[in-house]
Amino acid sequence: DIPYDYSPIAVCNNMLDDISKFKYGLGYGGSIHHGSSKDFDEKYRFESPEDFEKNGGGICFDFVEWQAGYLEAYGYTCRKFYISTDTRDGDTHTFILVDDGKGGFIYPEAAFELMRGVYKVKSPEEAALKVMDRIFDINDNDKKYDEIKYYVWEYEGHPPYGSTMKEATEYFSKGEPFHEGTATKIKRKD
Repeated sequence: DIPYDYSPIAVCNNMLDDISKFKYGLGYGGSIHHGSSKDFDEKYRFESPEDFEKNGGGICFDFVEWQAGYLEAYGYTCRKFYISTDTRDGDTHTFILVDDGKGGFIYPEAAFELMRGVYKVKSPEEAALKVMDRIFDINDNDKKYDEIKYYVWEYEGHPPYGSTMKEATEYFSKGEPFHEGTATKIKRKD
C-alpha cells in the first residue's frame, strides 16, 4: 500500500483532474450555455457548488467556489482573488491560492482554459500577472492594447448564491484593491 499524498500540490493536481469534466459558460437548467456579454450580464446567477455540479460547470466565479469547497474538505485554507481590468469588454477573472507550506502558493487554474494547470507562485501579485499576461489573448485584446490597467481584490466568503453578475462583482470588489498594476503585452513565440 502506498499512502495517499495529501500535500497541497498533490491535492491541487487531483482537484484539477476532478474539475476538468466541467465546462465554462452560463450554468442553468442542468447544462452550460454560451452567450454574449449581454447574456452573461442578464442571465448569470452565482452557483452553489451543488448547482455547479448539476449544471456541469459555470464561470470563473463558480469554479473558484467549487475549488474552495474541495480544498477546504482537505483542510486547506484558501485565499480568493478577483481581477478587474479597464478593457472595453471589462474583462475580469477570479482565482484561488493555497499556501504551499514553504513560503509560497499553489495556484490551481481551472476556468481560464488558456492557463489550465497547477502553478507554483511566490505571491498573489505573481498569480495576478500570470492571469494578466493571458488576458491579452482573449477578446482581441492583443490587437486593441499594448497595456492594460488592472485591479485585484482579495475577498472572503462568497456572494449569496443566485446573485447576478453585478451583485457578484460588487461583492468581490468591496473596499480598496489589494493590488493594482499595468500589464504590458508580451510577444509570444507560441
